[in-house]
Amino acid sequence: AISGASYESLQPAYRYGWESRSRLDGREWRDVEGDLASGWEKARGNSRLDWEAAKPAARDAWDRLSRENERMDDDGATRDIPPIPSTKKKWDVPRR
Repeated sequence: AISGASYESLQPAYRYGWESRSRLDGREWRDVEGDLASGWEKARGNSRLDWEAAKPAARDAWDRLSRENERMDDDGATRDIPPIPSTKKKWDVPRR
């Protein structure tokens, strides 16, 4: 997603994007970006990234979670992915 940076350095930004998207469900990135920029100073912990460096990773996490939520139906099952068939075999065990 972000060239030249390790996941470890971007991890706080990815976490911030994911957690923010979960917390702000139903809202659009463009509507909350200013609030997220302001909140990054507190949320970043020990990260050395400023908001401009963290924003692409936070946005990537936001967008990924948004796409995943769009694929879910009301029961939390994915709409377009068929269920995985069971690999368990039913064995007839003779009774004694």
